[in-house]
Amino acid sequence: MRQLLIQGLLLSIAGGVTGLIAAAWAAQALFATMSTVLPFAISFDVSTDYRVVLATFAFCSLATIGFGLWPALRLSRPDLLSSLKDQAGEVSGRIAGRITVRGAMVTAQLALSLALLVLSGLFVRGAAAGVSAEPGFRIDPLVLAEIDPRLGGFDGLQSRDLRHRVMERMRGTAGIEAAAASSVIPFGDYTMTANVQREGPRLRNDDPEARGTLVRALEYIVTSDYFRTLGLTLLRGREFTAAEDVGVGGTSPVVIDAALADRLFPNEDPVGQLLQLGADAGPADAKPMLIVGVAPTLKHELFAGEPEPHIYRPFGATGNTRMYVYARTAGGRDATTMAATVREELRSIDAALPVMRVASFRAQHERSAQVWILRSAAQLFLTLGLAAAFVAVVGLYGVRSYLVSRRTREFGVRMAVGAAPADVMRLVLKEAATTTSAGLAIGLALGILLGWGLSAVIYQVSPFDPLTLGAATAVLAAASLVAAVVPARRAAHVMPMAALRND
Repeated sequence: MRQLLIQGLLLSIAGGVTGLIAAAWAAQALFATMSTVLPFAISFDVSTDYRVVLATFAFCSLATIGFGLWPALRLSRPDLLSSLKDQAGEVSGRIAGRITVRGAMVTAQLALSLALLVLSGLFVRGAAAGVSAEPGFRIDPLVLAEIDPRLGGFDGLQSRDLRHRVMERMRGTAGIEAAAASSVIPFGDYTMTANVQREGPRLRNDDPEARGTLVRALEYIVTSDYFRTLGLTLLRGREFTAAEDVGVGGTSPVVIDAALADRLFPNEDPVGQLLQLGADAGPADAKPMLIVGVAPTLKHELFAGEPEPHIYRPFGATGNTRMYVYARTAGGRDATTMAATVREELRSIDAALPVMRVASFRAQHERSAQVWILRSAAQLFLTLGLAAAFVAVVGLYGVRSYLVSRRTREFGVRMAVGAAPADVMRLVLKEAATTTSAGLAIGLALGILLGWGLSAVIYQVSPFDPLTLGAATAVLAAASLVAAVVPARRAAHVMPMAALRND
């Protein structure tokens, strides 16, 4: 018993050390990918301290006791009568009927492996869908530049003049069809929101009367030609004018989207009506705003099920300086190639202009935090699924090999009385197929259940996705079949006379 426990502890410690090394490498890899999507530099220490080492050793000890004590106790008290009998069948404990402990363990391994493979497949499919997603307009022809004049020391008036010069330069650059700017972007890492209502007494968000009357909407500060640059046509009304980019006199114009119009103006034409911000916005925004247009609905959050209500305000009505410049390429030009031209044009406007990022909208989206979450989850579950599948396949191979070696006499007798090698091979494969089928059936149900539970995170992929379920099941079934073929072939080549002499 002591010998078996020491052997199990050594194996556990070897696995724990390997796990620590793999964990340190995985943390560094995760940090490296995370740094590509964060808008600031961070320092992260991934070294292992003594508490992690002690916890790992504790888990190794628990694993040794939990998985090694019972077999050690059983083998230290053998059934001598059964050992002296001329039988060499399955000697492991049985749970019920023909269900053995070894078979149940392998079945559980296969089930867990398939569940993880299904999850990884769903996340891979979700990541692919997330990368190719669009907010409601085509993003491939767009170049995106992020600028914040405040970081360069520009005040409000200088920022307004700089924004005007940027728009003029972009619209006059060869290869650019249209240009505009906004304070935030769809699928971006920043969000601006505002509580809006129809004209009337300004309500607070916690006011009981505000329910159904005060609507939380995403707020976009945009320039003229914004919707034309995105390739969108307003459903009603007009866009902002160039004069409204500079300043607004009297009632400020505002554009709302169809989702907000349906919430605040059901069965009415919202154009020409007054809209105002809630009391939470403060006294500076107390004046009502005139609705001049209704825009199509767009998605701001990648994981949002439905498009969120939007409100668009002109730059001239706010003191906002941060902006994302959109440049729509002309004549089918590649946005990635045009990004270098856009950067050069922006640099030529003012050497102190802080241009933080210039890239195609598609590249910007692929480097966003939301897509990173999908890709990281896909990589995590794929790694865990493949590791678990490898362990399960090795376990299946080990169990089949052990049983074949224990049943050498049985196979010899079968072949001596007329069984063909193909019959013996078929028998072993049938038993392996039973274990595999049970594991795959349980794993498939578990994978669907886990996928349904994580459906809010898995982007636009159903947990019943037939391609993912079929591919994961086929991969694990094929690997299990290969693992069972080798011991089955060995059983089929047993020599009857040698087997009958085997003691």
